[in-house]
Amino acid sequence: MSLRLRILLFLFVFGLVPLLLAVVINLPLVLERVDLFYRHAFLQNLRADFSDLDQHLASRDASVRLLAKLPEPGALVGDDGEEDQAEMALARARYTQWINRILGEERDITEILFLDEAGVERFWLERDGGGKWQPTTRRLRGVPPDQVALLLSGRVSNVVLSPLRIDLSADDPARVFTLQLLSPIASGVPGDAPIGLVAITLDIAGLVRRDNKTLWVYDD
Repeated sequence: MSLRLRILLFLFVFGLVPLLLAVVINLPLVLERVDLFYRHAFLQNLRADFSDLDQHLASRDASVRLLAKLPEPGALVGDDGEEDQAEMALARARYTQWINRILGEERDITEILFLDEAGVERFWLERDGGGKWQPTTRRLRGVPPDQVALLLSGRVSNVVLSPLRIDLSADDPARVFTLQLLSPIASGVPGDAPIGLVAITLDIAGLVRRDNKTLWVYDD
């Protein structure tokens, strides 16, 4: 091997080794940065895909807040048997008509439930076969007791989402995959505990039918 070739080989190795060392040292950091970049891009695409769903849930958040500010008559005057039952029935019938006017087209809302300050169910509405809101003697499915206790304690004043509920044995398809939104009913006096709460039930499967590009999967 000639001297010139040996010198060139030495210079090549002398310049390549630091470069290789720099690559080996910085490669984990570079890979981490690339992974963060792809994660950020994925989350941005995911938020864009679910923007319609976020807007829809925000509108339902506003609906349950409205019902909390304008609850059924029994929540305001009490439902302990002292009031005239005929007047209370008439007031609730008018309230049901009002519900049909403001929530008649929101078909993904399937149930409305009012609870008093003790967490006892006092008044509820559900849609009939024609989509109209009607009071019924059939008991609706309850709400999570821990969330009821939290809202009635007064520690939370915003809308709370229940866990998703899957009931494959339900006769009505609108009650197979549901989600509840709960809001306390304020007493009107600052610092006082809520006088009750309202819960609305959403047909999540209805949202799937509304946007067939949205996929719902189990957590596994």
